Amino acid sequence: MAVWQENGWNYTVDRLGRLIKKEIIGENKSKNQPIIINQSQISLVNGSQVEINQGIWSMITDSQSIWVGKSPKTFNFNNDEPNSLQAVGENDQVIKLSLRRGLGEQLGLWQSGRSKFADQLSKAKVIDLRYGDRIIYQ
Repeated sequence: MAVWQENGWNYTVDRLGRLIKKEIIGENKSKNQPIIINQSQISLVNGSQVEINQGIWSMITDSQSIWVGKSPKTFNFNNDEPNSLQAVGENDQVIKLSLRRGLGEQLGLWQSGRSKFADQLSKAKVIDLRYGDRIIYQ
């Protein structure tokens, strides 16, 4: 389903975050699977499971089918923000998402914002969709 990356390792995981395979980063190229990079200081791999908010797995799966435009293949996760996920979009634009709200709702907000603020959002380095009906960008 995806590749969880941390501490020099790629862990292929299933849709529940269970480990299927472990490889050194760079050994084999990902076969078009999304990559989630653990930016936390601590390892979140425990035994045969990645121990994080389980909503992350459905968010990754949904992103590959309902994303606005080309679906992201790289995501960042940081345990300091356990209910958030960052999707790295085209031109390395970071889109911050909440795991507490559905992806469709957040993408709908982004789509409506793009119709009003297309120029600003296309130039933004970071777009934050985590705050209800507001889009924060920089």
